[in-house]
Amino acid sequence: SMAALCATQDELHDHDAPQNASQRGGQLRSALEEMQLRHPWIGDVRGMGLMQAMEIVKDPVSKEPDLERTKKLLEASREEGVLVGLGGLNGTVVRIGPSLLITEEEMAEGIEKLGRAVDKVGS
Repeated sequence: SMAALCATQDELHDHDAPQNASQRGGQLRSALEEMQLRHPWIGDVRGMGLMQAMEIVKDPVSKEPDLERTKKLLEASREEGVLVGLGGLNGTVVRIGPSLLITEEEMAEGIEKLGRAVDKVGS
């Protein structure tokens, strides 16, 4: 297990994981904020680096949670091949946490697929 730990640390160091997380996290955050502009039911976009989240609400003013739409988004994301998690007190926060070593191209593909899932769920 120590050899695996050392190999993992070397890989993260060789690919400058902190810098990559910052850059790819910015790429993801920008895309999520653009999705939020198109769909007011994305009540909040939050996170840091590659740990990002979208809160799904019925109304952007009241911020009332929308569990039904959240479940639809979870299913649409799965159909697109993007696995996301759920969190938050009401289970209406969609969590996104890709690999620290994700490339710009892989992130763009994931964003495109997530965007299609969001658009499927509608406005």
